[in-house]
Amino acid sequence: MPASEGPRRVTLLWQRPLLSDAEVVEALGIPPSLWAQLKSDGDTPPLFEIGRRLFCRTEDLRAWIDARAAQGRPGSRRHRNAQQRSNRETTDPGTRSTPAAAAQPINRKAKHEQTHAVEIPYR
Repeated sequence: MPASEGPRRVTLLWQRPLLSDAEVVEALGIPPSLWAQLKSDGDTPPLFEIGRRLFCRTEDLRAWIDARAAQGRPGSRRHRNAQQRSNRETTDPGTRSTPAAAAQPINRKAKHEQTHAVEIPYR
């Protein structure tokens, strides 16, 4: 497919009433693995089967995109986890102590020696 057909095809996809799983991936411009992860997390627009194939209504896909944009959430676990860590670290100091990891550096070698060093007595 010539490079100029790609954008035209995506435009045509958005004009169809139904999109297959593969077409949703193409229309959104995301990797198939990301779409699979979103499906396993239950974080997709409503999907339904016709035969053995999954489909999504284009209007549901648009509404799903609009809802995600309104929430202002990128949707990645990494972003959510970073946000949760940030929230924990910025809590009121009077109600929560600082995280141990931030308070003390870990000496991994010393920790390893403590847990794995075994003294063998010689006779």
